[in-house]
Amino acid sequence: MFLKEEGDKFFKLKIYQKACDYYQEAFIDIQSKLDETCKLELKVEAAKITSNISFMYLKLSKEGNDETLLQNARKYAMLSISHNPNWIKGYLRLAEACKESERTEDILNAITLYLNNNKDAATVLNDDFKKLLHQVKYYTHNKVMKLSPSWDLLKYKSNVYVIDPLGAGHFKNFEEFISYYGTSVQKISLLVRPGTYVGSYVLTNATINIVGDCNIEINPITKAIDKDPTVVFTNTLQPTEMIAIEKMSCPHKIPSTFFFEGCEVTLQRISVYGEVAQYPFQAINCQTTHLKVLQCSFVSKCNSGLCCSENSKLDCKSCFSVGGYNGVVIGSKSHAKLSDCFVSKMDAVGIIANDQAEMIILKHCTVTKCKRQGLVVYDEAKMAKVLDSFFKDNGSGLINVASIHFKCCKVLVENTSVQSPGCTGIGIEGGSGSYNNLNIKNCDTGLLVQANVQISNCTIKSSNIGIQVTGAVTLENNKISKCSVEIAKSDGSPMPTFKGGKKNAVVSMPPLDEVTQSAFKDIKKSRKKATRDAYIGSDYDCLGLNEINCNHCSLNKEVIKARRLPNTLKACSGCRLIYYCSLECQRKGWKLHKPHCKSYIKLQANLKMKNAKSKNAAEEHTNENGDSMK
Repeated sequence: MFLKEEGDKFFKLKIYQKACDYYQEAFIDIQSKLDETCKLELKVEAAKITSNISFMYLKLSKEGNDETLLQNARKYAMLSISHNPNWIKGYLRLAEACKESERTEDILNAITLYLNNNKDAATVLNDDFKKLLHQVKYYTHNKVMKLSPSWDLLKYKSNVYVIDPLGAGHFKNFEEFISYYGTSVQKISLLVRPGTYVGSYVLTNATINIVGDCNIEINPITKAIDKDPTVVFTNTLQPTEMIAIEKMSCPHKIPSTFFFEGCEVTLQRISVYGEVAQYPFQAINCQTTHLKVLQCSFVSKCNSGLCCSENSKLDCKSCFSVGGYNGVVIGSKSHAKLSDCFVSKMDAVGIIANDQAEMIILKHCTVTKCKRQGLVVYDEAKMAKVLDSFFKDNGSGLINVASIHFKCCKVLVENTSVQSPGCTGIGIEGGSGSYNNLNIKNCDTGLLVQANVQISNCTIKSSNIGIQVTGAVTLENNKISKCSVEIAKSDGSPMPTFKGGKKNAVVSMPPLDEVTQSAFKDIKKSRKKATRDAYIGSDYDCLGLNEINCNHCSLNKEVIKARRLPNTLKACSGCRLIYYCSLECQRKGWKLHKPHCKSYIKLQANLKMKNAKSKNAAEEHTNENGDSMK
């Protein structure tokens, strides 16, 4: 150790030759000990001393410009690496020596060797090594790009650009890329290095492939990724920037971390967050776009994680969304296919298909622990398919909630499991469809059916009511066990048609309208008191009755407050239960609301009549007993 300390003294005095001599003597001394015993401590010390010798030769080469000195620098750097493959300075000295000799290929090899031997190198690189990566633009070289675990995922391999937060790529962040190429790039693949990229990005009429340069792990059961990829995009909008957004042509346009319009986009192995506090910020939003989202994570704390606004096509595979507000929202005239996806712990709904969505397909998806509902498909969605999927603990304990709710659409559900303690498993309101090979258990009502559908080969158990039907329903080979009531039929509805197997016991019950009439009174009371929490998640939520929001554009009081908009929400003059923010929204939404408006008025009239009869009966009873009426 004395020899090494003497070398350190001369190094500080910049007497490099003398320092080099002492370091070499120290290495000879350690080498002799290594010949006798191969202790790990000696190897570590040998690696440090040989990297110091390499550094001295580098300093001397700059003074004398001698190639022999550079050869010695490379030689001792390689010795340092051989003694301790984890010693970063050995690789750094080798790369610096190659750089002085203008041997780019050898520099890349030295850096690659270190990164391969140290999988977590990106988090422990020292400043000198980071500077070297930046100087040689390490990740821009084709040889290096091909080493990426995501290289095979790149769609346009002849036109690849790298974003690296250390500056060792073509661009340091996404803003630099957009400012250079614009928002309408064509047939470009972006390979994005691990790191956090903060901003809000808009692309229009672009054809782009954005891929995270990272490894991911696939859950063997759900087939979705197990955790968030290490390439993270998140927003940073401040209130001043929100004011600029309010001046957009569409006053209710919701900002996003990524917004695509008229694009063809593939996102792979990235995490996208919408985390602006107190603002309805989406993670990913697209309009008139073909969007593929593969092995990604997305979540928004106060809006949708992934939203296909209008006229879009979505293909989402092996994705992961946990802990946001809504998971996935499908807008009008849009097609969506979700396969092997995992959605959990949403404050509202896991997956929503809005009015007039063309088609939504779920295949081998898992939706759990969403506070309100797992899947909702609204009016006029043309087709919904749910295949080989699993729903558990969605809307648990909320009265009149269905974990899966279909409204007025054509539906196919097969090989799917539903467990929803305290609420309905699947609610079917209008439309048509087929429900086959379902496993439903631990629900208040297994299937709540108000449509002409076929239910076959289903297993329903451990529920209060197995199947509750209103309408012409065909039942075939269903097994219902451990239920208080196997099948409940509304008074006045036809008997279910049984095909094959055992005919289950059928019990008549009052029509659903009579059971739920009193809810309208409570809803109106809660609105007068400006309270809405009591009915969040009920069946009426699917009709827009639970929240004071615009029945067409969904503008609500929270958005109005956050964005400082005037409160223009007014109730429908007919039913007084539905709200609109403007005459334009009322005109556009009237077609959907018209068939319901009269029924709401009728229900309220029936409720008043029923209350009046109850009051009269009470008064007559009082008279008969001889009590005076006040």
